[in-house]
Parts: sequence; structure tokens; C-alpha cells
Amino acid sequence: MREICYDNQSGRLERDRIWQLAMPEVDEGWVYGETAKSAVEYIKSCALNSEHFHDISWKDLQIDLLGGSRNGLGDSLLVWDAGAVLVTVDFAERLRQSALTGYSLEAVVRIAVNQTTVANPVLLLLNAPNTGRDGRWKVVGENECPFCRNEPIICPACGDWNRVCPGCGKRTFGEKEGFKVREWPDMYVVDQALFRGANLIKHGGIFFVDSVCKRWMEESNFHPVIFKPAFANVA
Repeated sequence: MREICYDNQSGRLERDRIWQLAMPEVDEGWVYGETAKSAVEYIKSCALNSEHFHDISWKDLQIDLLGGSRNGLGDSLLVWDAGAVLVTVDFAERLRQSALTGYSLEAVVRIAVNQTTVANPVLLLLNAPNTGRDGRWKVVGENECPFCRNEPIICPACGDWNRVCPGCGKRTFGEKEGFKVREWPDMYVVDQALFRGANLIKHGGIFFVDSVCKRWMEESNFHPVIFKPAFANVA
């Protein structure tokens, strides 16, 4: 089986500049969400494949609220199957009053079924423009479909993965002759220049914050959240 790996070695990499904004696991007792129904627009700009997308715009997100048996509802929750981070209106107001930049708060969330003890929760989608796919994923060996060898696995134009070959139509991951991810990285790498003065960005669909945003969230007791160290490429 062939492999895809992540390059977190090259560049001028520095610590303590950028952190991945992550949420705790479901079994830690916080309220979490699952998608009941959603409507999204795919943002596409790839020069080689019109089906590739680098971001999504949420138009409607209906969720079922679950969990919270031990810790209840915090400032934020994760909709696991959608990868969406939601925040309460109280936290949203604190965030608006801060000097932080780069984020948006979108009123696209509706509660379909509430299986928690939280009465009448109102939630907003925390979002930020995606700066693009993470270009540090690399194919070990030739970047080509293992079956027809005519199409790339990782698009050289936008970085999207062809999990189904656009040429021969075969699934390129998980098959005996297909690809697998060698190892998911403990620390991602983000070019410092992508922040462009913002304190919070999305890169490769993942939220990252700078030291100013991290300090503000810690001082304002934003929870639940996990700040995972990431490398800043300052080259």
C-alpha cells in the first residue's frame, strides 16, 4: 500500500507563535452536536479540476444536541461530523468586544433535537476564511493514481486529494493497491504570513490562533478548548 506523509520539517519553523484550536473528545462530558440537516456552498477555484474545493460556506446547519452529562454547555461545542465550531451568544458578545480579528460569527445554526438539559440554547457558527489546502501533504513516490497512472492523487494546483480518481473512477484510498496516510502529524505547520494581521485563521480546514488570541481566550476563560502547539514557518 502506498503512503501520503506530512512535511513538518522543512522551512524556518518556530514554536510558541501559533496554536491549533481544538475541542476535547466527546466522552469528556461536554455538550456536543451532530448534524441533522445542512446546506453548504462549495467554494471552488482550482485551475485543474472544477470539482475541487478549498472552503465551504454554511447556509444552514441543523443539529441535534447531545451529551453534557458531567460538564454541561461551555462557551463552545464541536459538531463532530461537520467539523463546525459553534459558540454561545454570550461568548460571541465577549468576542465582539475584543480587539481580535480574522473571525466571523454566522447565524446559520438551528437546533433540531435537544437531548440535553440546557434550555433554549442559541448558538452561532464561528468561522474564518480558509487560507487554502495544507500543501505540506506529500505522496511518497509518484503522485499518480495507482490504477490508471494518469491522474494525480494530490492536486498540484490546489492541494485537494483525489480520493476517487477522476480518470478511471476507482477509489484511491483504502484499497489493497491504494493509498493510506502514514501518520497524522502531532504538530501542523502554518506559514506565519498567512495570518496577514489576523489573530484567527483557518488553514486546511483547521482553526489556528496566534499568541494574542490564545492569551485572550485563556484570560476570558474560553472553554472547552485545547490549544495544540503548531509550527510557524517564518521563512
